[in-house]
Amino acid sequence: MDYRQVPIQSKSGTERYVGKFMLGVNWDVAIPVGSVHDFSANASAAGFELLFQYWLNQHLTIGGSMDWQTYWDARPRTTYQIENGAVTATADNSVQNGAARFLARYYILEQGPVLPYAGLNIGIGWTTFQSAAADLLLYDNTVSVLLGAELGAAIVTGRDVPLFTIGARYSNLPAANFMKVENVQAFTFQFGVLSP
Repeated sequence: MDYRQVPIQSKSGTERYVGKFMLGVNWDVAIPVGSVHDFSANASAAGFELLFQYWLNQHLTIGGSMDWQTYWDARPRTTYQIENGAVTATADNSVQNGAARFLARYYILEQGPVLPYAGLNIGIGWTTFQSAAADLLLYDNTVSVLLGAELGAAIVTGRDVPLFTIGARYSNLPAANFMKVENVQAFTFQFGVLSP
């Protein structure tokens, strides 16, 4: 009998992920922009995302995510028109966003310690607006389609260990409106991990 050793070819780069699911979690730091910035201007570090992605090939992944972000801002003293009168007070405004997204990402490189990607996402978003001024509380919930785009990178520190991720995402909820807010737009910076 001839017992020859045949070298085992191990997959490298993104090839080793093809056909696999990855689970991930991100910490989100978001900045409201557009008309929602006038309602609640402060950046928010109170956000997170849970996601999964499936590798279709060495460059393309699809998946889904759920995320949550809260904004809060104390606005300057102003006059608010209400039915049969007006109220002059300092307002505490808050916006809470929840979203469910379908994600598609294209990883530009197949090899290397840094795997940059560009992605698009679409989904549905829920927004709760609240403005409290003196004894007046204005409140509304809205639902909107959600559109987004993202750039980021997965950082590979070793074989069969979690990947660290860093990215930036733009999101727009065009039907989320309240008072003078015409839509909810945000730039979100994400820091997280993906399972190998």
